[in-house]
Amino acid sequence: MSSPAAVTAAAPDGDWGWVVVAASFFIHVVMDGLTYAFGVLAAEFAENLGSSRQLNGWITSVLVSVLLGAGPVVSLACRRFGDRLVTIVGAVLASLGFALSYFVQQPQMFIVTISLLAGFGISLMYLPAIVCVGVYFDKRRSTAIGIAACGSGLGIFIFGLLINYLIAEYTWRGAMLILAGIVLNCAVFACLLRPLPVPKSSVNVLDIECNRFEPSSALNSKSSGFEFRSLPHLSTNRVIKINQRVASVDQLETVGRQRPLPLLVSRSAFVAASSLNLATTKPDPSSSSGSSPTSPLAVIRRRVQQLFPADLLGDPAFLLFLGSNLLFSVGFDAPFLYTPDRAMQAGYSATQSALLLSVI
Repeated sequence: MSSPAAVTAAAPDGDWGWVVVAASFFIHVVMDGLTYAFGVLAAEFAENLGSSRQLNGWITSVLVSVLLGAGPVVSLACRRFGDRLVTIVGAVLASLGFALSYFVQQPQMFIVTISLLAGFGISLMYLPAIVCVGVYFDKRRSTAIGIAACGSGLGIFIFGLLINYLIAEYTWRGAMLILAGIVLNCAVFACLLRPLPVPKSSVNVLDIECNRFEPSSALNSKSSGFEFRSLPHLSTNRVIKINQRVASVDQLETVGRQRPLPLLVSRSAFVAASSLNLATTKPDPSSSSGSSPTSPLAVIRRRVQQLFPADLLGDPAFLLFLGSNLLFSVGFDAPFLYTPDRAMQAGYSATQSALLLSVI
C-alpha cells in the first residue's frame, strides 16, 4: 500500500467529517475508558492473584509508557499505511492482549499481555483517532477535536462501573474476555475513518509554499543543484502559483530532489507537518555526507530524522511543552490506579469504589 499523497483536498469542515468525529468519540470511550479504569482491575488482581500494589503500579506505568512513547513510530505508520488501517491493527492487537490475559496465572504476565501488547495496540489507535479529525476540519477544528476527546471522560465514567459489574458476574477472567470483545469493536469504528479524498478534476491551482526558495533560480537555471523528476499527478492545462508568480506546469514538470518543494492545495488541509507526509525545503543531509540516498545508512538516517526532527527538538517552546507534559504525567495516573483499592481498604464496597473512580 502506498503512502498517502502529499497533495490533499481542503478540509470540508463537515460532511463525512462528522462521521469521523463520531467514530473518534467512541474509540476514545473504549480506549481511555479501559486505560484509566484499570484501577478497578488492579484491585481485583491484588485480592485474587496476590499481586502487590507495586506490581500493579508497574503494569499501569508500562501500559501508559508504551501507549504514549510509541507515538513517533505510530506517526510513521500512519504516513505509510493511513489512519484507518493503523487503527484497525491497533484494535486487533489490543483485543488480543486482553483475550490472552484470560489465561494468565502469574500477575507478572500482565506486563506482557496488557502493558506491552494491549498498550501498543491502544497506541496505534490513539494518534490516528485525533489526527483524522483534524484533517476534516479547519474553522471548526477545535470544536470537532473537543467533541471527539469528550469520549475519554464518558469512557472513564462508564468503564469503572462496567468493569466492576463484569467482575461480580463473570470473575475477572470473564471480564477480560468481554473487554477484549469490546475493544475489537474499535476496528468497526476505524473503518469509518475514511481518508480525505483528492478531487482530481476540481483542483486547478496549487499553491506552492516556497519559504527560503527563489522560484526563478530553480525554473530557469540548471546551476541551482536541483535534479528533476516528473509530476504525473498534474495535467498540462493546470496553472501553479509560486509566490504570486504564475508558471505553466510544463515549466514545473520537475521537482527538486535535493530540496523538494512541498505542494499544498490549502494550508488548512493539514493539522501539522508532523502528522502528514510533507516535503521540506531543507537539504537532505544524506546527500552531503557522501553516502548514497538508497544506502542502508542513509535510509536509517532518514528514518531517525523523521522520528526525531532536529528543528522540532531544538524549539525552546516545544521543549518547554515536553517538560510540562513530563511533570504532568508523573502524577496524573496515580489517583486512577490506587483510588479503588484504597477505598476498599477503607471499608467501602467494590461498587462504591468504582463509582468514586467514575466521578473523578
